[in-house]
Amino acid sequence: MFRNTLCPGLLSARTGQGRKWLCFVSLILGSLVPWHARAATLSAIPAEDTFISEGSPPSNGTELIIGTQGTTSGSAKNRGLMRFDLAGIPSGATINSVSLQMTVLRAPNSLSINFNLHRLLRAWSEAGSTWELRVPPDQTWAAPGGAEGTDYAAAVSGSAAIAGPAAYTFVSTPAMVSDVTAWVADPSANHGWLMKQTDESVAFGARRFAASEALSGAPQLTVDYTAAPPLRIESANISDGQFCLGFTARAGKSYRVERRSDLVSGMWSTVTTLPPAGTDRQETVCDPLGAGAGFYRVVEF
Repeated sequence: MFRNTLCPGLLSARTGQGRKWLCFVSLILGSLVPWHARAATLSAIPAEDTFISEGSPPSNGTELIIGTQGTTSGSAKNRGLMRFDLAGIPSGATINSVSLQMTVLRAPNSLSINFNLHRLLRAWSEAGSTWELRVPPDQTWAAPGGAEGTDYAAAVSGSAAIAGPAAYTFVSTPAMVSDVTAWVADPSANHGWLMKQTDESVAFGARRFAASEALSGAPQLTVDYTAAPPLRIESANISDGQFCLGFTARAGKSYRVERRSDLVSGMWSTVTTLPPAGTDRQETVCDPLGAGAGFYRVVEF
């Protein structure tokens, strides 16, 4: 919201509607100061995490078993599911980088095995998901373990080579940045990532990773972002008997320009309402000059 303060000395000394509004405009423009973008960081462990297994039903404990197990376990496949709460990132922020750290607690060997992250497309349950069941009691995966293209995206969001016990990082990729950007814009689409062994035909690839409940080494998401500039009136002028103000409207947001005749009290009346658009854009709203003072604000919703 933007509010201005009129200069009563000029108003009392100079009469005429045009002079009043020139004073009003001059104070608006004089109040505008540059906004300097600042980077910030969100660090979070999963809000939900589990793994689903082709073998025995998994138990939600302190470990996530992800990858293909050995021959004594029938080379059972295991896939991890994790979702992070991104509410701490303000709407409209620019996501600069995204990384995910996973800690291996135990491994059957020290071979380097590749693991991938895939964006999940449908909801799942931390307490109830299995190899067959997506959400209890009766919502199944499109295919056991999740179907590529239906339950999770075919495209790889991130990849890491993982060997014996240690901490490993899925370094930032454009796809990981795109995933987080989409989830911040639409939290209802945030189902997190599915983590799987790249080549699930390779036995003895499973690793035991620390889960969010672990005392140490829990999955750690790090998001570096730059907050969007605050909503503000960026220009103001008088043209053809109208007072016009301009501001930057953000993609996906609606706006209402309101006016009232007193700075501190009274009901706001709507000048106009602007529907959301698919891209950021510059908006200019004009209102006919009237008798007396006028105070304007822009509301985003």
